[in-house]
Amino acid sequence: MTWYYLGQFYFDAGTQGSVVLSNESTEVGQAIIADAVRFGGGMGSTIDCTYGGAPSGRPRFEEAARQYAQFQGYPTCTGDVTIRPKYAEWELAKGAPWEQGNALYLSWHTNAFDGTARGTVTYTYDGSSTPPITPGSVDLATFVQDELINDIWGEWDASWQNRGTKTANFGELRELTTMPGCLVEVAFHDNPDDANALKTPSFRNMAARAMYQGIVKFFNDRDGSPIDLLPEPPTHLAAQNSNTGEIAISWQAPDFGDNIVGDAATSYNVYVSTHGKGFQDAQNVTTTGATLTGLQAGTTYYIQVTALNAGGESFPTATVAVRTPSSGFTPQYLLVDGFDRLDRSALIDQFESNPLGTVDRMFLERMNSYDYMVEHAQGFDYCGISFDGASNEAVISGAVDLNNYAGVDWIMGEESTIDETLDLTEQALLTTYLDNGGNLIISGAEVGWDLGRVHSGNSSTSFYNNYLKSSYAGDDGATYDFVGTAGEIFDGLAGSFDDGTNGYYDSEFPDRITPLGGANTVITYNGGTGDGAAIAYKGSDFGVVNFGFPLESVYDPTLRGNLICDAITFLTPNVCPFDENITNDYNNGDVITIVTENEISANNIVNSGATIIYSAGTQVCLNSGFEVQLGAEFEGFIGGCTNFQEEEAEEKK
Repeated sequence: MTWYYLGQFYFDAGTQGSVVLSNESTEVGQAIIADAVRFGGGMGSTIDCTYGGAPSGRPRFEEAARQYAQFQGYPTCTGDVTIRPKYAEWELAKGAPWEQGNALYLSWHTNAFDGTARGTVTYTYDGSSTPPITPGSVDLATFVQDELINDIWGEWDASWQNRGTKTANFGELRELTTMPGCLVEVAFHDNPDDANALKTPSFRNMAARAMYQGIVKFFNDRDGSPIDLLPEPPTHLAAQNSNTGEIAISWQAPDFGDNIVGDAATSYNVYVSTHGKGFQDAQNVTTTGATLTGLQAGTTYYIQVTALNAGGESFPTATVAVRTPSSGFTPQYLLVDGFDRLDRSALIDQFESNPLGTVDRMFLERMNSYDYMVEHAQGFDYCGISFDGASNEAVISGAVDLNNYAGVDWIMGEESTIDETLDLTEQALLTTYLDNGGNLIISGAEVGWDLGRVHSGNSSTSFYNNYLKSSYAGDDGATYDFVGTAGEIFDGLAGSFDDGTNGYYDSEFPDRITPLGGANTVITYNGGTGDGAAIAYKGSDFGVVNFGFPLESVYDPTLRGNLICDAITFLTPNVCPFDENITNDYNNGDVITIVTENEISANNIVNSGATIIYSAGTQVCLNSGFEVQLGAEFEGFIGGCTNFQEEEAEEKK
């Protein structure tokens, strides 16, 4: 028995989920047999078969190969090095003949010498012991090494040292008897320059892609199989309401043909979700666009797109979100994802052991998961506001026009100087938009550092001062806690953004902001420096709320929703849904006003400590599921969007 990876599935906490295995297939004569399904890789539970002691208790993917192979069912205990090829061939022996004839072994290593050596080398077994060199090993090493050097020279460092292919009597290679194999020393971890490359996600991605392409070319040379290299992900993704119950999705084809990246895409898979994490089966299209029809009103949809060709399927785009209006098809806001940064500065500091101390870990999903529009969309859901969604590249290209929206929520995350928070084109587009009376919510930890700092390579103090109504006071509020300023729009709100321990990235250097030009400080850092953490401005010309920390890293979803809703109410008080069906319960600390043009239908519980106001144009319907608990404050008004004034509205009990 052994375990096979099925995929990545998401289940909401507190709910029941399942995985269903089906034998429905066009492939006849096959069966599915499953004795068990395991969720997650699990934690180390087996005792080291060589050294004994207690189980590691660490995530199983971090354990030595010896312990992992034992957990998978490999019957023999051997050294950690030699068990790797032996376990691989043990797994391969279970395969069909065509699988056994098309397997290979590639081991990714890093090198060390005296701190001065650099570069990449690939090894094969030298044949000096009893087992012979498995056929194809030398060719495999050559193709992998050549592809690695080609791509590193072309995309990373033209002076990177090519140490060539070599042979050695390595235990990890001499135990191979049934398949070709090689061992790649990608770089020297004791050299500072090589180590920085190894700590950079884009370098690792490039190296992995090069190894894969070398393998494809090896099989082409051996068997004459076609060289079909899977494509890069699509770019410039946008999703826009196009008609009642319809969403138009657009993107651009990925790059190809530069002798580094993959081949051209021949089709695309469009993945749709109302969850934000788990997606439905794909819709395949051959053009760079698709239209979703028959959609529900007042519902948020999440979109990812992948590229396909004969070589396989690319990684997905970042997630884009779009919410259909309750009535009609004209959205009120645009959500823009401008957080592309993924570099070694975002590595996760983690204490490992007394000998190792604290080390940098590359947990990609905690550095940039490329789906933070989900958190922003949930905030807009919280106040029932419809929106379109787009990558910043789609806005730059002109595929999406800012001027079609009453408000824009621009997600900056930890985008900074190297990637540019807002380049000159983005600044020009926002300048025009705001000059035409637009309203902007912008949040990120490095916008002031990048644009508002005089000595920044991208310094644009005029834009930062005049359009974000902010002056850069300094880097790092020295705390993760914040509090709304008394008497301002976030009065009564307080909480924290993530330090990397609550499921999001570490927003460790949030901007300190001073208001300019009629703006006010609306949030301060609670502790630390105590400086401004957010400013707000609403004039006759335009409106802006500038957060010095990323909104998506506010890990309390209710607090995040309150911040977004209060910002929307401040900037665009006349923007509201036509109808609103409220089913979300409100909890202690929630301070929320829901305003609609027509009707509010309430089916929720207002728990103790919440302060809630409903204002509808025609009627507030308090249905049988509605309940106000002792200690909560609730008011219902007939006032609607255009003339909501508490002191003038007709209260409806």
